[in-house]
Amino acid sequence: MRFIYKSKKKKGTPKPVPVAKLVWPQPPQRPRVRYVGEITSVEQFQGQQKKRGWMDRVAGVKEANAQTHLLKPYGVAADSRGRVYVADGANRLVFVFDQTNRKVEYRGHRAPAQMALPVGVAVDDRDRLFVSDSYFHQVNCFSPEGELLGVFGGDQLARAAGVAV
Repeated sequence: MRFIYKSKKKKGTPKPVPVAKLVWPQPPQRPRVRYVGEITSVEQFQGQQKKRGWMDRVAGVKEANAQTHLLKPYGVAADSRGRVYVADGANRLVFVFDQTNRKVEYRGHRAPAQMALPVGVAVDDRDRLFVSDSYFHQVNCFSPEGELLGVFGGDQLARAAGVAV
């Protein structure tokens, strides 16, 4: 069982809180958000996390594929199939974490749907993905299979950010 240590205002050792009990808002109100886990990299998600050697870290050797770690995650959404979409502006794409199949896919990494600064993500009731690109001032729409269905915004949007369906 994992614990997160909650600091107390009094001096002394913090009391451990089981991760399964992390909810918001706190009781007596009805909880609406519950902590279920974290994703930091593709390898960690797929259970293949390997450590780099100390010599590589000291020498500053970069990893072969920069798209294996979430660098600047911003928007997060989930669909009815249990996939979690994370917009990452530093990687210039959207990570698709398929929890059922333990696979990772990407959106916006190939033309014609390349993105420069994906910020917001939303999923509709047909599992179509909408991604706002703040740099290109547009919103991209993807099918559940990852096919680009359309792009809108352009001249009408100044700095596309959050998106909701």
